[in-house]
Parts: sequence; structure tokens; C-alpha cells
Amino acid sequence: NTQKLDRDTLTSKDWVGYIYATTPIVALTADESAKISNEWADIDTIVDSQFISWIVGDTELDNDTWNTFIDQLNTQGLENCKATYAPACERYLAKG
Repeated sequence: NTQKLDRDTLTSKDWVGYIYATTPIVALTADESAKISNEWADIDTIVDSQFISWIVGDTELDNDTWNTFIDQLNTQGLENCKATYAPACERYLAKG
């Protein structure tokens, strides 16, 4: 018996709790985490600042700004981070 989630009735705290409770936990090993820690911190900073800029209207969201954003993520090592997360995802999926 599955109930449909009504997002409109959730408080922001409930919504965050729901997201964390239903998001799979993909755990990196200590070596994997160390391998990407600096890159991931830089990527997180880029994502946060760019999203805020788009939301508050400091920067228009269009193809040019989106492509610049993606280029910045790639320059900071996004592909390496994705490659590092791949084995962790495979381990998670193997658990069934």
C-alpha cells in the first residue's frame, strides 16, 4: 500500500527529512574520499554560488551561463569525482 507524497503538506524540515530518508547512501572508502576531497569541496562551492546567483537573479540562466557552469565543474575535476563514485555506486547496487 503506497501513499502518494503530498509535498504541499510538508514543512521544509519534513521535506528535508524525507529526502534524506529516501536517498540511497553511497559510501566512499577512506581512500576514495581522500582522492576527491579537495575537488569535491571546490565543486560544491561552485554549485552553491552559481545556483544562488541564478535564483536571486544576479545571473540569467541561459545556454551560455549553463555551459560556463558545466565547464567550471569539469575544470574542477567533475569527471574524476564521477569516476571515483562509480565503484561506490556499484557496491551499493550489489547489496541489493
